[in-house]
Parts: sequence; C-alpha cells; structure tokens
Amino acid sequence: MQNANKTRGTGPLAQAGVVANWGGPSLIKSVQRLSVGTVDVTITAVDTASTVIVWGGVNGTYSGGASGNEVNKRVTLLNSTTVRPTNTVTSGTVTAIVVVIEFVPGVIKSVQYGATTITAPSQTGTSSITAVNINKAMLLFLGTQSDCGSGAALAYGFANLAINSSGDTVTATQGAGAAPGNTYTGFCMVEFF
Repeated sequence: MQNANKTRGTGPLAQAGVVANWGGPSLIKSVQRLSVGTVDVTITAVDTASTVIVWGGVNGTYSGGASGNEVNKRVTLLNSTTVRPTNTVTSGTVTAIVVVIEFVPGVIKSVQYGATTITAPSQTGTSSITAVNINKAMLLFLGTQSDCGSGAALAYGFANLAINSSGDTVTATQGAGAAPGNTYTGFCMVEFF
C-alpha cells in the first residue's frame, strides 16, 4: 500500500519535482528552427541566460574541389535577437540547420558560448571556461570554421569537443593530422540546476 502523505521533492522552480509536473507546464518556453546562411538571422527575443542552440548539421552546394573551409560553418547566439554565422566559404553555399531552445527560468544555471581554436599545425586546441559541474552539464557542438585554404583536405575543417574532468576547459581535436590552417570549433556549454 502506498503512502498517500508522501512528500514530493521541490525543484529549482520552487514547485513540486519534475515527476509531479508531468502533464503540467512545460520547462521549455520557446523553440525556433532556423536555416542560417551567410548573414545574421534575427529571432524572436529570448533570455540569453536560459537559451541554448542545438546543431542540426550543414547542407549546401560546392563548386570545384571543395575544401574544409568551404563546407563548414559555425554559429553562436550573439544577443537576445541574433544568431550569427561564421564561415569562410569561397565557392558554393553552406547553410547550417539549428534549433534555438529557450527554457523557463530556473532550469539552466549557466550558458557559455565560445569557439576553440586549433592553431596550425597542432591537432588540438583548448578554451578556458567558468567551471561547471560536469555531472549536470552538457557540451553542445556548434559547427566548425577553417582557414585551411582552397584545396585543403575536407577533414581539416572538422573537429570534436570534450570537457575536462574539472569542468573548466573545452578541448577541440581534429584527426586529420597537421592542418595547413587554423580550425575554429563553436560550442555551447550548458549547466543545469
């Protein structure tokens, strides 16, 4: 027999815990789906302290022998109404598909946007961030940009991300060997309550 007087936990929203709210109000305030080309995209205003960008990949058309700098793009939340693309396309077009998700206040403890530089000819680069609890955080990839130059191998424009065990350093790594140019990997570090 269940205890009918069982106390439910209180979450950061000063309400009953998440399980108690199933079917109740959503923890998500808004969702905006975007295709980001070569210019800033204006979005409906969001609270930047409660908003994350989720990467959906890139698509596009390329002419000639596409290189790493031509097939990639990175994005960031510039301010409450602007998503900014960064890429060095020299031929063809590249479009990033992203989703901007704004949570209700009290879900996200901190959001940090940045880009980690892999300086040629290194295969790794690091960025310092304000320390997060890695057990309550996630690192979101926001694309890459490269200045490797036309004709460079496509792999030079790609990298992956990791957070260290102290939660204060983001590392980007590319596996193509020594690149002829720099690679910049965008990220969004989200820490939840």
